[in-house]
Amino acid sequence: MNLAEGFNISPLELFKVLLGFTLIFMGLVISVLLLYQVYQFFLAPQQLAAFRQLMPVPAPISFRNEQTSFSIPTEIVIYIIPLLLLQIPIRIASMLIGLGITLLQRPGEGLKEVTKL
Repeated sequence: MNLAEGFNISPLELFKVLLGFTLIFMGLVISVLLLYQVYQFFLAPQQLAAFRQLMPVPAPISFRNEQTSFSIPTEIVIYIIPLLLLQIPIRIASMLIGLGITLLQRPGEGLKEVTKL
């Protein structure tokens, strides 16, 4: 039995709809894993010890201008590095969810946006 017969859509459009649901599901799974990882960073701060090795000198990072200067403590930089690294999978998850929604909204045109990437 052909699944496309009962819905009166072409097999290609059915594939696009299934691909859209798959992309949304994958994006949501990545989002949940990221939420768990961020939760673990704040639950067990000793995981950040690996990022402390990236900072060879425990001195604060200083920025100076002609008239002003300010410094960022090392502890803040140690928290910023993993959060910046988490931006990569966050961007991937948001793209997957967005492309999946596009495929579901317009199954006839959705793959055109996928191929633009």
